[in-house]
Amino acid sequence: MGLLEDLNSAINDYPADNVEISIIELTGGGGHINVGEVWNFKVRVTNNGMLDMKGLRLHIQGSTWTSVGGAAIGLFAASFFPPAQDVNAHSSVTFQTFYMRADSATGNQGTVNEEIISAHISSFNADLDHILNDHGHHAGNPEGIINRHVHPS
Repeated sequence: MGLLEDLNSAINDYPADNVEISIIELTGGGGHINVGEVWNFKVRVTNNGMLDMKGLRLHIQGSTWTSVGGAAIGLFAASFFPPAQDVNAHSSVTFQTFYMRADSATGNQGTVNEEIISAHISSFNADLDHILNDHGHHAGNPEGIINRHVHPS
């Protein structure tokens, strides 16, 4: 393969190889999620690699049992796309607070844990600035040298 094809493959594989997505701070009612309750949560994206991810868009999805939304207690849907954020190389970003509404009980009348929220990357623009500009370092080669004798006085 050529250089551009290799670069394209590396960028396509980048999220799977270098990014972690965590749904954090799920808070709401009491200790159990009950039908009709609205809980809030955040999504953290951690970029462990060397690409800057500009304009990263998430796709937030509810499930068979839940719906999701970006506004407090307002518009809930099966899924939505929050505003994009930049997630630079070797950093993490926590997106705004989102909301989940429990629409129906999970399997066995709510006694079985099921996936109720998911988040994945919808799109991003790969930026090579970090690779091209931040990796200049102290290099041993090449080097210029002067060899001379130093005589006693």
